[in-house]
Amino acid sequence: MITTIPIDVLKIDMKFIRNMNRDEKSRKLVELVMDIANFIDVPAVAEGVEDEEQLGVLKNMGCQIIQGYYFSKPVPPEEFESFIVAEKEV
Repeated sequence: MITTIPIDVLKIDMKFIRNMNRDEKSRKLVELVMDIANFIDVPAVAEGVEDEEQLGVLKNMGCQIIQGYYFSKPVPPEEFESFIVAEKEV
């Protein structure tokens, strides 16, 4: 049973995110993952967000952890701190 598995986060694969505004099945799967995350009281992470439309849809669904090229390309660990400091200054 999923409620007995020690889950601390559910990740939504970028393939579903990429297609959710073009394909009803992908959008529904994203909604279902969000519903499951809410039900078992863990955060959902949306990966692969590339545009403002995807970001808006995910926010409306209640997704609070969102990652992807919309925000930044991947940053090497040694550049991460300076990247965060620079973003705060913007």
